[in-house]
Amino acid sequence: MDTIKQNVWIEISKNAITNNLQNLRVQKPIVNVQSNALGFGINVFTRGLLAANVYGFAVGNLQEALELRKWGTNKLIIILNYFEQNEEKLIQDNFIIAPINSFYDLEKITTSKPRSPLAVALISNLFTEWKDDNIEKAIQFCQKNSDKVDLWGTVTTSRNSKIGGSYHEIKGDHHGLIIGRDIYGFDQSSDTKPVFTLKTRIIAFDQDQMLAVVPIGYGLGFSSNFSGFSVIVNGKRNAKVQKVSIDTTFILLHELVPVGTIVTIIGNSQNESITLSEAASYINLTPLELSTQLSPLIKRILVDN
Repeated sequence: MDTIKQNVWIEISKNAITNNLQNLRVQKPIVNVQSNALGFGINVFTRGLLAANVYGFAVGNLQEALELRKWGTNKLIIILNYFEQNEEKLIQDNFIIAPINSFYDLEKITTSKPRSPLAVALISNLFTEWKDDNIEKAIQFCQKNSDKVDLWGTVTTSRNSKIGGSYHEIKGDHHGLIIGRDIYGFDQSSDTKPVFTLKTRIIAFDQDQMLAVVPIGYGLGFSSNFSGFSVIVNGKRNAKVQKVSIDTTFILLHELVPVGTIVTIIGNSQNESITLSEAASYINLTPLELSTQLSPLIKRILVDN
C-alpha cells in the first residue's frame, strides 16, 4: 500500500484474476477492460491480467488503448466502439487494432491519403452492418485493399449481461473469446472467485450512540440507498449503515472498536462475505452498475490474496 494511509480503497485480487482466467480455459483470452475495467480500475486490473498471461485487451476507445500502451504493455489491443479518422496515425503508431462498423468506415480508410495499412477488426453487434450475409463481402473488400487495410479479425460483441463476445483471428484462423464479467467474478461459482473488495476505515466513533464514521459517501459513488445495509467489522456482520452523506457514512455498531478499525463493505473478512451482487441488489442496481459508479478517486490496489 502507498505511504499515504488509505481510508477508503478497493482491493483487486491477483490470485482471483488468475484463477478465473485459467478456469475459463480459453486459448487466447482477450479481456474487456473498457469503462475503467468495468470500474475495477484499468491500471490495476490489467496488471493482474498481465500476471495471469492474458493474450490481449478490448477497450472502448482510443484513450483507453493509449492508457494501456503508456503503462508499457505490448499485448494485442482492440478498440470495440469507434475511432475518428484523424486518430489513424495514433492508432498505427501504437499498434492498436481499429474497429470497423460499416462499409462507410472501410471506404473512408481506403480513400485516405497513401500510408501503411491500418490494422482493423470488423465489429459485429446490434448496431453495426456486419451480419452473416455481408461480413464475407467485407472480408473480401479488405483483401482487395490490403495496401490500405490490414484485417486482423472479426469480433462479435455481446450486448447482454456478459459484456463479452467472440473473436475470430483471421491471421492464424483462431477462434476465441472476448471475456467480460466472468473474469471479474461478478457471478460467483465453484470455478469463479471474487476479485473486488471495498474497504474503509473508521475515522471517528461516538461511544454514547455507538456510531462510527467512515469517510465514504455518495460523492464517491456510495449510494444513500445503502442505509440499513449490514457490513463487516472485526469479522462480524452485525454493523449497519445508518446515514450516508456526501463524504461520510454513519455505521451503527454493537461493540466498542478503536478509530482506525477496518470496515468491509464488499468482500470477505474472516468467515463473513458480502458479494458485489448482493450489495448491488440491495440498492436495486446490477453489479456492473455498482462497480462503475464507484468513483475513480477511490484508490484501487492490487493484492495477492
